[in-house]
Amino acid sequence: MKEKFNKIGYYLEFIKTLTINEYKIQYKSKKSAFIWTLVFPIVTISAIYFFLSFFTRLNIKHYNLLFLAGFIPWQFFFSSLNSTIHCIKQNTDVVKKIYFPYIVIPVSMLIHQVVPFAISLSFLILFLNSIAFSNSSISAAFLI
Repeated sequence: MKEKFNKIGYYLEFIKTLTINEYKIQYKSKKSAFIWTLVFPIVTISAIYFFLSFFTRLNIKHYNLLFLAGFIPWQFFFSSLNSTIHCIKQNTDVVKKIYFPYIVIPVSMLIHQVVPFAISLSFLILFLNSIAFSNSSISAAFLI
């Protein structure tokens, strides 16, 4: 297993090509894709927060914030896994014809999913900070 991870260094250019190819496929129209990449996490986090705030009555303090803190990494994991499966299906010919460590495909998909994850995480941090400053009952230690 360690040998497979050591071989990744030799295939960095291939990882870069796969990642750029995925971005080109996903974002064919540049303006709308960039806007969608920014708007989707904002809408998702806001919708979940307000739904959990107003429509669920749980006796857990700050449940909506705790849920969001777990939902964002789960969404990253799920989308990375899902895109890896689709990438392997799409690149079946490449996998069969060319030898390379197959760990390269999941690594490139992880890199591809880091951008939406970073946007979601940064918006969540801004969202938590704005709530912390407006609500004194949430301590700064909760945000870390």
